[in-house]
Amino acid sequence: MKKSAVNGKRFAWNLLVSLLICSVITVIVGVWMNGVPLTGVPKAETVEAVTILCGERRVELTDSEEIALMVNAANLLNYKPFSAAEDTPALSVTYRQTDGAELTLEASGASVWWKGKAHALHEREIFVDIVSTLYLDLPEVA
Repeated sequence: MKKSAVNGKRFAWNLLVSLLICSVITVIVGVWMNGVPLTGVPKAETVEAVTILCGERRVELTDSEEIALMVNAANLLNYKPFSAAEDTPALSVTYRQTDGAELTLEASGASVWWKGKAHALHEREIFVDIVSTLYLDLPEVA
């Protein structure tokens, strides 16, 4: 009877180690294929206004649907881990929250600046092209 209990514990540890290894491999492959998402992006419900700056152009968004769209657009900014910015910011997006705090996101076609850190983007041009097309009436900003 003791032998089956030992085999059961060994099976449990082998299963746990196998699950851990599979999880680590899945995370590594996911980051390699999709990049690392930005963390700490505010929820749309906590944002009262979004300001977009691009050169001389300034757009202030206060409509809840447009705010939600800009909060969700930040999900396009997956970056390459351990990478550095490749150029300078082309546009700036400031999220003003209901508690008065402001979070500023800067982006270019190839890089993102968020919470004091700069990274190269995994998928280039998407965020800047979408924001400039929707809100700045520009064909491209790079």
